[in-house]
Amino acid sequence: MTDFITDVFTKISRIKKAPIFLPSSPVSVVSPREPVPTLPPRPVISAPEPTVEVSAPKMEEKIPSIVLRKVPTPKVRVLHPGTPKSRERATKRSAPAQSTDPIQQILENLKCGHSTVRGQIWLLRMKASRGQSQLREDERRYEKLLLEDIPDDISEQIQKDLSRTYPQYELFQSKEVQAKMFNILRAVAAFFPSLGYLQGMGYVAAFLITMMPEEDAFWFMVHLIHNFGMEDFWGGSLPALPKSFYILEKLMQSGLPALYNHLTSRDIQTSSYATPWMVTIFLSNHSLPFAMRLWDMILFMGFKYVYTVAMAIFTLYEREMLSMGFDDILSFLQFSMKEIGHEPDVEEVLRVCSRINDRVQTNVDRFDRQYEASKEERRAL
Repeated sequence: MTDFITDVFTKISRIKKAPIFLPSSPVSVVSPREPVPTLPPRPVISAPEPTVEVSAPKMEEKIPSIVLRKVPTPKVRVLHPGTPKSRERATKRSAPAQSTDPIQQILENLKCGHSTVRGQIWLLRMKASRGQSQLREDERRYEKLLLEDIPDDISEQIQKDLSRTYPQYELFQSKEVQAKMFNILRAVAAFFPSLGYLQGMGYVAAFLITMMPEEDAFWFMVHLIHNFGMEDFWGGSLPALPKSFYILEKLMQSGLPALYNHLTSRDIQTSSYATPWMVTIFLSNHSLPFAMRLWDMILFMGFKYVYTVAMAIFTLYEREMLSMGFDDILSFLQFSMKEIGHEPDVEEVLRVCSRINDRVQTNVDRFDRQYEASKEERRAL
């Protein structure tokens, strides 16, 4: 772990030392031998002149010298104007002290949003996990996987889903990017024959391509399956989903009982909105910048942090949802990218996550044990 932290801060320090590029402007150079030109006296004007205050640019702000790409900002449609008191209470707290935890310092540095830096740090985190050196021992393993045969139905389904993945982003509609996505998903299917393919995996492959090379993106997906528990969300009968729904419902019932009763009385099933949260880890129905910051935390904290994010969203928007009916609640929770205007501020969500995480994680462990115990009881019958 020490080597991992050292590598991370080395890369961050290089970024911080990168040159700052500012708009150039003509500069007058005066020779020391030449007299310095003086300005003519200012004429006296009887009428008072308006005072204009000009603030100097903040030179301490660093501007990233590399930008991967620019995604057109969609028009924002505010569905729920105003800031309810409930949201103010949820986020009101003093500024956090500077953390001495190296992992927390890394996460703070990732706020810059630099995709290349983020990808490098994520890869370092992956390589620090168990088993990655053995899995990647053969440097040509990825090339060999691309030559292996996979079932025709899986290959055809992957091809169909390429254009359905992030249709709102022009980047993912290019043939070059779709070819990379196809290669990654095809290699995953060859590497895990029993896993097969699930449509949500395409969002993960596309997302990773924006931050790292194609082969690295493949191995990162292998890491998610081996060390992050995504095999149970992507393979077979998706055995992890029923338990995740149970835990989320119990968290809401114990932490936000009024909201739980409201959703239950309107027959809103947890699976109707939480399935994409779990299968794509918030990718399929959130903007890329929003998802990047969530992934920063989830990758370092573990998959259970997904429950903390979900409870933070419920906490922030409880009052709004209590005043909604069936259709509006589903539209709100699904955060359809076609109507991105009501996506919450990601830093606001993470502030609430920081406040509630310890309590949520304790309850997640408790409800996990309850679910497993009840499953054993059903088997014994």
